[in-house]
Amino acid sequence: MGSSRTLLAMPETVEPATHLRSTVIVNSLMELRVRGLEDRYWELVPEDRHQELREIVPASWAPMDLAIAHYTAMQALGLPRAEVVEIGGAAGDRLHKSFIGTIVRSLRAAGTVTPATLLTRLDRVFKRAVRGGGIGAWQTGPKDARVHHKGFAMVKIPYVRAGWEGMYLAGLRLVAKTVYVREAEHPTPDSVVYVISWV
Repeated sequence: MGSSRTLLAMPETVEPATHLRSTVIVNSLMELRVRGLEDRYWELVPEDRHQELREIVPASWAPMDLAIAHYTAMQALGLPRAEVVEIGGAAGDRLHKSFIGTIVRSLRAAGTVTPATLLTRLDRVFKRAVRGGGIGAWQTGPKDARVHHKGFAMVKIPYVRAGWEGMYLAGLRLVAKTVYVREAEHPTPDSVVYVISWV
């Protein structure tokens, strides 16, 4: 990583993610209803997954294959990338805002809160949403960072990668006036790297 500073070390051993918090999928389905896309979505979901997805309840754990079936259908909707980023931000707001708010308050009490210090707690945020996988974060400049997700099979779906971009934007805007996030690399089917800058 050159002269970068480690904010969050990638675990030496990364187990593949096995489950996604069902609340993430529930929030995604809520966004579809709001946007009038629900009927199209169900046409794209394999019939043998309809019952599981229709009966999903918040605060449980969905197996990764069900999450992939859901996001494969979301990808097939063919939404503009900007809209997917927006949906990711809205879902991230609902899922993490209160939890991230708690982290922000604790960092303020300790004396410093910036996107960099918030990224040091990134694993706590993701552990609430995903079982397994690993995350590393590095500060690459005064107001720049790089985040690497590894072991997440969902990121093979472009919709997921764009949605996570929106999630980062929503979370980091709690502590910075302006935030820029973009996918830098998708080096393997189960990993993705984002570069983040802020003002």
